[in-house]
Amino acid sequence: MSQHKVLFEQPTDISSTVASKWLAANQMRLDASFYIQEAFKARQIVARFPNQRMDQVTTVTYPYRFKRIYSDRTNGLPFLSATEALFFRPSSTRYLSKTKVPEIEQTIVKKGSLLLTRSGTVGRVVYVHDRLSRFAITDDLLRIVPLGNVKIGYVYAFLASWMGQSLLTKDQYGSAVKHLEPEHVNRISIPVLSDKIQEETHKQILQAYGLREKANSLLDAADELMHTALKLPQFIPSEVYSYSIRASELDFRFDATYHTPEVRAIVTKLRASGPVVSLGPNVKKVFLPNRFKRVYVSKAQGVPFLSGRNIVEIKPYDIKYISSKVTKHLDELLIKKDWILVTRSGTIGRVTLVPRHWEEWAATEHLLRVIPDETKLKGGYLAAFLMNPLGYRQVVGKTFGGVVHEISEDNLRSVFVPLPRPDIQSKISEPTQEAFQLKEEANRIEHGAISTLENELVAS
Repeated sequence: MSQHKVLFEQPTDISSTVASKWLAANQMRLDASFYIQEAFKARQIVARFPNQRMDQVTTVTYPYRFKRIYSDRTNGLPFLSATEALFFRPSSTRYLSKTKVPEIEQTIVKKGSLLLTRSGTVGRVVYVHDRLSRFAITDDLLRIVPLGNVKIGYVYAFLASWMGQSLLTKDQYGSAVKHLEPEHVNRISIPVLSDKIQEETHKQILQAYGLREKANSLLDAADELMHTALKLPQFIPSEVYSYSIRASELDFRFDATYHTPEVRAIVTKLRASGPVVSLGPNVKKVFLPNRFKRVYVSKAQGVPFLSGRNIVEIKPYDIKYISSKVTKHLDELLIKKDWILVTRSGTIGRVTLVPRHWEEWAATEHLLRVIPDETKLKGGYLAAFLMNPLGYRQVVGKTFGGVVHEISEDNLRSVFVPLPRPDIQSKISEPTQEAFQLKEEANRIEHGAISTLENELVAS
């Protein structure tokens, strides 16, 4: 088994002791997380350097809490939740009304600023590049705009470091749902290192986000080529809410969503565009590992474990480790480069192509595994199609279950896929594969920038 390396993890403390006088000095906070050792260790490290408060180097705000009034694509702005803004490939089918949401311009974020989660899981930071600047963004994300005296990429790296994360999360409040306010972020002190270190860190962070933008552009180009080369129709959401079908077409499914005209129309149009095949016979395997007892352990004792949400995030947050010793049938959980992973329960139909970095990581049984057969359907091409609405809608159309929605291996095997010539498949497959490798290269560069900054602060 190869040595596993995880790019993003956060240190944790089990217990700590504080002096009673700290209560009075810290607004009588009685929640233990406020006094974790990592936060005080971070403050001690920062205090050794020239430093400035966040409100001296940035402005931290969020828009007023607004009622979400949705509209159609023509009359609205695409809207992202906090979770969606952290996705590698953010997209939305919800549009905020341009006319009925007052001061809607406040929801738009500017390129070159940062977003910081302030509700739920607080402290996640993302840099606003071209793609994010096209969306209306929820008020659950703080806006951090640089004042110009400290590079924003440097600010990002510090906030994403274990020190920044410790200082951010110690101020969160609330029981069921955690929160952060601008004043909590404003009073955090940032160490101001040399101009050289700031510039190098800033450049690396921007380079990482530039690679992510390039990766998304490659996926956009692959998607566009799929439509033009295969003469595929653009997907248009159906507004039909009632319909009838023949008894012979029930397929023993009595749930209405299974028989939606939208999916039937997609299959009809695909067949009209050219040769179409079922996914199952044209891949090596579609399978799920068995359910298993999860025994979480430390990094040294385990294998990195991917959840369904991890596969679509910019970088996998909150990576856990499952025991390499006591996990039964661990080999069934391990994933390989160029496999396709598809979420099969909860939020269904999210897709990723496994990059080299994830080789021999474990993944939840809530992810369907597809092993491509390059002689029939090239892996990058198949992943691109499943991410396209014409593939995605077929997958989610096969959902079953009440409280928790699911799909099975057979459901995925029955998805219809266009079968173009091998050379056309390659033209779509290659940029798709490159995009997911660029995503991991971006993560490597960002991790290097953050680690270098951490080492510089700790070692000095």
